[in-house]
Amino acid sequence: AGAGACVTCPAGSYSGAVGGTSNVTCAPCPAGSSSGAVSATNESTCEVCPAGSYSGALGATNAATCDNTCLTGSFSYAGAGACMQCPATTVTAGSGSVATSDCVCARGETLFEPAMQCGGTCGCTSSSELSGVLSDGPGNYANNENCWWIISGANPTVTFTSFLTESCCDFVHVE
Repeated sequence: AGAGACVTCPAGSYSGAVGGTSNVTCAPCPAGSSSGAVSATNESTCEVCPAGSYSGALGATNAATCDNTCLTGSFSYAGAGACMQCPATTVTAGSGSVATSDCVCARGETLFEPAMQCGGTCGCTSSSELSGVLSDGPGNYANNENCWWIISGANPTVTFTSFLTESCCDFVHVE
């Protein structure tokens, strides 16, 4: 082992390197995880914090570091080093939330779900109207345009009154 003795990677760290030359070769478990194992050889020995909690500590040696619970208005996925804030105008019903889907409209707010969403490179506007015309805009569209529409509702219906495509390049997909 050269001039010195080999040393064990301590709990909270691991090393898959062969021929390590210093304890710097031992990498700490990432934030959001911990390991009580000594001489660990890979990061998979670092156990992740459960969803709804977090640990910002690097090289944690026990799961108690995951005792930080995400507060109301935030959430965390498993293995988080910090909680993430819910999007603007949304909150969670309580602490310990585990996903962005736990974020709901705050008091005084309501969910806007357009009946028609559109996007891509077309100049279109989403709408809450229950009927309307889909268009990629006036005139011919440019090469490599990518336009999409999502029509939602209980039983959406699509009727094509005029539709021109080039067989080489244009595609329509209806689900």
